[in-house]
Amino acid sequence: MSQVISVEPSRHEFWNCLGVMDAIARLGTSTGKSLAELMIVTAVLGIVASLAAPAYQSFQTRVQTRTATAEIASTLSMARHLAMARRERLLIRFDLSEQTITIR
Repeated sequence: MSQVISVEPSRHEFWNCLGVMDAIARLGTSTGKSLAELMIVTAVLGIVASLAAPAYQSFQTRVQTRTATAEIASTLSMARHLAMARRERLLIRFDLSEQTITIR
């Protein structure tokens, strides 16, 4: 009869393999950042944000256009199916001032 012995690593060995223990040890010895370093990082983030703003605005416009197009297509499809089911003509009214679509 053979006996199976399982050897499991301790918790500390497991976390040390992942590098967690080293990261925890470094937390206590961290050094502060100088004001100049923080100002440089803030300036770089500001430049990146100012470059990203126009791209985001054009992206937002494209999304709104696609959403409006999909809504109009869905309404037209629904009106077509409803007209076929009722066997009558329907009137679709687009109100630009209130930005609504009505089916009568």
